[in-house]
Parts: sequence; structure tokens; C-alpha cells
Amino acid sequence: MRRCYGQQHRYRHTKYHLHEWHRRRRLAFRRNLIVAFIVLLTVPLLAIPAIAAQTVGDLPSV
Repeated sequence: MRRCYGQQHRYRHTKYHLHEWHRRRRLAFRRNLIVAFIVLLTVPLLAIPAIAAQTVGDLPSV
């Protein structure tokens, strides 16, 4: 027996909650995938100037 005082909320079935949980998990996975993709692209790009500076050799001091 449910006691509902005031506004009554419609009962949501287990299938609805499972669907919402799966939807949130998919969105979280997609967000993590995008972040990982951005990191994988930017880390090598950040390393390029360091590699280029090593190939030049010692820079003259001012």
C-alpha cells in the first residue's frame, strides 16, 4: 500500500528505469570516448615542438 499525500507521481516501470540507465551509460561512454580521442590527438601534437627543438641542437644564448 502506497501513501501519497499531495501530488501523486505516476509509477515508472522497471523497463523505463533500465532504459534510462542504459541511456546514461551510453552518453557517459560516448563522452569518455570523445575525451580519449582528443587526448590521443593532442599529446602527439604537443610533442612535435619538443622533437623539432631537439633536432635543431643547442640554441645560442642571448
